[in-house]
Amino acid sequence: MAKVNPRNGLLTGIAGNLHFKIRGGTQIITSVAQQSRKPRTQNQASQTCKWNGIQAMYSAASGCLKGLFEFKTSTQTDYNIFLKLNLKRGNIYLDKSMKRFRACVIFPLQVSHGSLPSIAIERVNGQAVTDIRLGELEINEETPVWKFSSAVLKNNPLFLEGDEITFLEYSQYLETENIPVPRADASRWTVKLDVISDEPLWKVVPSYAFQTRNGFLAHDPKEELGGFTWIHERQIRKTHSVSSQMLLVNNDELCAKYASEEQRLETIKSYGVRE
Repeated sequence: MAKVNPRNGLLTGIAGNLHFKIRGGTQIITSVAQQSRKPRTQNQASQTCKWNGIQAMYSAASGCLKGLFEFKTSTQTDYNIFLKLNLKRGNIYLDKSMKRFRACVIFPLQVSHGSLPSIAIERVNGQAVTDIRLGELEINEETPVWKFSSAVLKNNPLFLEGDEITFLEYSQYLETENIPVPRADASRWTVKLDVISDEPLWKVVPSYAFQTRNGFLAHDPKEELGGFTWIHERQIRKTHSVSSQMLLVNNDELCAKYASEEQRLETIKSYGVRE
């Protein structure tokens, strides 16, 4: 944009293909070559729109992924690793306008990467159940951290005292009259395996994510829209280790809508590409 100097009325800046300069008090006008950009191909636009979906998931985490990528080098960021791990996972298409509104559709992505064995999670009659054994323990509102920790350490030889079990959760919010796109945010809770802590477990971590089912750590059968996982973390001196985990997602309707071919074609149009 060209600007007028209020003292002498001369212009500086660019307007269209004209470049306005002032040299020795004299107005100089030169032409600027207009660069032509080749139109995007469908494949390029589709890939960009897929990146939007992954980037939105990272942004929605808002710091909750910090420390969950064990093999990150000094030249890499959490964002670099997250994108690399998930580039080939899923096809959620978000167009330009949705990106401006910070839209986010939660879909299955890898949210941690490390050397500890992954916590296995499966659905049993609709309930998410881990492979973390709790023996005879039945968790309730009075269960202290020490009792939970003792049960985990006694029944799971791969866990050590001082290890942490993290629960990471993404919450999905649907479109509203004021916000016309789906959005999301994330939360993270951690309990340290401490055999002397009297603090109630459910004051440290959400009760719905630390339930018992047939002797295993489980999620409450009632799930909100979104995704979640449990992560095993360990800190020994300066070495921080984690398990590699995928989100378990309860968001089928939105995922189907934003992964459809119709959505893909509508989305790439926002980048100036037609069939």
